[in-house]
Amino acid sequence: MKNIWIIFLFLAIILFFSGCVKEPTKLSNNKTPSGCAYNNPSCDDNQSLYTNNTYLNENVQSNLPKKFLTLIAVTEAGGSEYNSSNGWARVLKNRETDNIQIFDVVLWDNGSTGNPNIISVYKFDRTFDPFKTDYIDGGQAWIDYLESFNIMIVNVPSACSSAQGALYYECSNAYLDAFKRIMKVIVQNQPAEHYGIKYLGHGSGDGSIFAGKITQPDSESLFSYVNSLIGKKLDFLDWGYNCTMGTYQVVSSQYRYANYIISSDLLRGGFVADWANDYYRLKPEGIYDGFFSPSKTIRQSLIEMLDSERMFWETPTVQNDMISKQLKQALSIYDSSKFEDLMIRTKLDQSMQSGDAVLDYIRTNYPAEEQKFYDFRFHYISNKDFFSWDLNSNGFKKN
Repeated sequence: MKNIWIIFLFLAIILFFSGCVKEPTKLSNNKTPSGCAYNNPSCDDNQSLYTNNTYLNENVQSNLPKKFLTLIAVTEAGGSEYNSSNGWARVLKNRETDNIQIFDVVLWDNGSTGNPNIISVYKFDRTFDPFKTDYIDGGQAWIDYLESFNIMIVNVPSACSSAQGALYYECSNAYLDAFKRIMKVIVQNQPAEHYGIKYLGHGSGDGSIFAGKITQPDSESLFSYVNSLIGKKLDFLDWGYNCTMGTYQVVSSQYRYANYIISSDLLRGGFVADWANDYYRLKPEGIYDGFFSPSKTIRQSLIEMLDSERMFWETPTVQNDMISKQLKQALSIYDSSKFEDLMIRTKLDQSMQSGDAVLDYIRTNYPAEEQKFYDFRFHYISNKDFFSWDLNSNGFKKN
């Protein structure tokens, strides 16, 4: 029975990948959406998202026990309905272990009819099980269970779900304000030795984040603020789930704020798999917690994570489908500390044309600097060995 529901989950994931205004509803136990963490009497529940707050550098201090890694996993829930237990809640298997705590930040204003215009922050513990038969059908039982793990809700203006023109930039500022508040609550709630951000949704190669909800300039403000909260750079930004984030525009706006960036310069997903048997065995999103421990460096953990993705591609169902569809896939890990030297020595910011593959540009114009490209893009997987590609791609491009 459980395997059947797992298959349903991954059918939803496949549909999500293939596509690379109501008032907020009441929550369980008569909770209504607020801008505050639950049970926090000092929180200003009436704070407007449009307030142009000034965030000073503030290194958060906490006496709570540290984890090895705190991961902020942001998702639009794959377009899921708020009262449905299918999909997003089952993508990540274990949110909490001795070494790691994953916070799910869910953007519910994802276009699904009837969803509340809110951002919810969930801190799931080891007891969380979205496969329980009580919640398979969704509905109020699922909502009550889900909201028992909710630590914060932030209102989002309803117009922001489809904002254009000047309103788009105003909404970006609203999301920026919301995420600054969210990040502070997360860092206070679970201090850690290391921090990462992952997005489960559509990508954009222009430097904006969360499917364009936060513009490139505002994203830099957010990352800078998070750096001030934790007193250092983020350990990594994981855009490996997202399409076409492996671009100069993305890295040039983010390398100052994270040690490593995982991205693809291609479209992601679109293949079928033996989801029931292979997803929680090999797919990094399904077993994220298993890659990180104090016995390994973050760098090694990220390498092992990409290698596991490659093994997932090598399973017969996935490989055969990729070959049949001629579906090109690749992922890279970038070392941010190597980017500036590469950029300066090869004049990426001056001479390179949009649409160029960076490695080809370097080989043609600065062949003596080729090793600096590999120092920067230090780990790379692809399925070029599955079939002959009709595209010259090496994991990093300029849009």
